Amino acid sequence: YKKIAAQRSIKAFVNIGGATPNYGNTPASITYPNGLVINGPKIPDHPERGLIFEYQNLGVPIIHLLNIRDLAIKNGLPVDPIPLPEIGEGGIYWQIVYNKPIIILIIGIEFLYLFWALVKRRSNLYLVYIVYRIS
Repeated sequence: YKKIAAQRSIKAFVNIGGATPNYGNTPASITYPNGLVINGPKIPDHPERGLIFEYQNLGVPIIHLLNIRDLAIKNGLPVDPIPLPEIGEGGIYWQIVYNKPIIILIIGIEFLYLFWALVKRRSNLYLVYIVYRIS
């Protein structure tokens, strides 16, 4: 790696699944955290510790995704859908985004309207009270 990479360095190591060369074959492999790992757990002194520990030892950030089925289900992604969706379709490619400034503006206008209506109602009740007292 160092010979071919020359001065360039690996920016991150991505492990998807539990392949022994990447993941290792140690008790520490089982407890390695999912997701982005920058400061990983203690590196085991074991000959079959796997590439995640080798790259962690070099200070390379690790993206570790083990148990893909559960990760997909937890994130609302389909697992082995039949038929397969077309490329570029599905929830992973798009999301609904609301314009927050407009929503805040509309809510503010509603609160101003409610405040105005309450003030007007209170002043009308006061006028009714005055008319009632006069008569």
